[in-house]
Amino acid sequence: MNAKPWNLIKVAKLFAEQHALMHECIVVGLPSQIQHLEENILSAQALSTRQKEYAINILRRLSAEKRLCHGDFHPYNVIMSSHGPKTIDWSTALQGHPLADVARTSLILQLGVLLPGTPVIAQVKANIARRFFHDVYIKRYFELSQFDQRELAAWKLPIIAGEFGNGILEEDALLGLFLQYTDV
Repeated sequence: MNAKPWNLIKVAKLFAEQHALMHECIVVGLPSQIQHLEENILSAQALSTRQKEYAINILRRLSAEKRLCHGDFHPYNVIMSSHGPKTIDWSTALQGHPLADVARTSLILQLGVLLPGTPVIAQVKANIARRFFHDVYIKRYFELSQFDQRELAAWKLPIIAGEFGNGILEEDALLGLFLQYTDV
């Protein structure tokens, strides 16, 4: 992909298309995204009781839809087959609001931890590529969905609060982001 940035554009658009297509499905019987997020927030050791309450109050004001949400949608969970892209690893699937799913994917794309020992130059290249991939993904997703990109902001704080302790994202970066959205 280094020599062919247009491949990154193509893959990011396909990724967004898979996510938007998934979110068209209405489901019943899957765990509740709102309940799952609330449980994660309550177990976040890095947050004070006041910060947890603040995040949960915001979460409870958001719409609880019954759309199919992957819960862990990132590029390693989409594979190419002879029949096109296929989403794998549905162990975290939830019923909920598509924008919560997009907010978590956005967070993973921006803050996902690289492997320990990754050379500095590789980290710089990876971060540039991730930022570019993220921006193409977000733009394409909102071209395809019925949502307005401004609606995504409402989900960011509860999603950030729910990520503490999962080991996927850097906790210091999460706390910095959390504090950008609140003064509690």
